[in-house]
Amino acid sequence: MRRGVSRFSRRTAILCVLLSVLIVVMVAGGMVLSAIGEVSRHANQLDDDRSRQTTQGAVKTFLSQLGATLNDYAAWDDAAANAYAEDGMAWMVSNFGEMSANSALFDIALVVDGDRNVILAYEDGLPQTVPPREFFDDALWRLLDEAKSPERTDKPEARGFVHSKKGIAATGVALIRMKSGTLDQPPEKRRYLVFARHLDGQVAALAETYVIKGLPLASPDFNATNYVPIWD
Repeated sequence: MRRGVSRFSRRTAILCVLLSVLIVVMVAGGMVLSAIGEVSRHANQLDDDRSRQTTQGAVKTFLSQLGATLNDYAAWDDAAANAYAEDGMAWMVSNFGEMSANSALFDIALVVDGDRNVILAYEDGLPQTVPPREFFDDALWRLLDEAKSPERTDKPEARGFVHSKKGIAATGVALIRMKSGTLDQPPEKRRYLVFARHLDGQVAALAETYVIKGLPLASPDFNATNYVPIWD
């Protein structure tokens, strides 16, 4: 009887040890899998953060490039000489309006005065068929007011994103003036150059340039967890 009890006890002990080892292995395996999942989740989060930061930088760069182009055209001695001349329309058409054709920098060019009267309106190199007041939302005129602000005396320009009939456009407004910044025109006669470049068709180019996979231009109601708002 003692020998049978001894064998039974040894078997029980062995089974207990094996069961303990199995439990330890299962717990350790679960911890490893959990750690792998956490590392994977963290890596995905880092990828999302990097993509978001890169996209934010790309959008800001796109708007900055438009602003730099606008400054080159608006703060230009020839522009200041012709935009205010009675016979300057042909020059503005040639140097502002027609330059919007097949341009990677801007697809709309306007010349307006401080009272929002439109003097020139071109789209893709041709006269615009829809009046700017109907084509753009009020954000365009807020940019004009910002460019006219006394706080912008040193650099009378403003830029931002604006809704239009075609979608979303990076838009800039700048006072037409001499390269030096001077202008011998009273406030009521001043004219402003407007350049706009729609993002439609440009997003793919931005994604390729900045190596951002799966970068669409989405509507505000698009359901996404990782996105970059273009404006507040």
